[in-house]
Amino acid sequence: MIMRLKNPPQEAVQNSTSKPPKKRQQFDETFRRHAVALVQNGRRVSEVAKELGVSPYSIYEWQRKFRRQVDIHAPLPKTVEGLEVEIERLREALNRSQMREEILKKSLGIFAEAPAHPSPFSRR
Repeated sequence: MIMRLKNPPQEAVQNSTSKPPKKRQQFDETFRRHAVALVQNGRRVSEVAKELGVSPYSIYEWQRKFRRQVDIHAPLPKTVEGLEVEIERLREALNRSQMREEILKKSLGIFAEAPAHPSPFSRR
């Protein structure tokens, strides 16, 4: 006896009607810098992403990449005012790093502690 399937296998349906996979878009350095500059000038990331036809995640990644490059290759300030601005920027970065470290230490302590009341489902 031959049985017929009501619904054909999904693989067969997908292969016959599927489109070729999209190629990832490649954006040049100028385009990326332009997108980041738009965001730095006060526009929202989602707005810029929609306008340029890119993912907001991409813009956040480009910002992070360019921020690192600026920090590493930043020229040394030549005036006292420039030095004061640089010191303030570095202090803010240090404060952010110290806050992250404290948060990580606290979360590690929370997860490392044994629960006060063991769960009936835990194995001990």
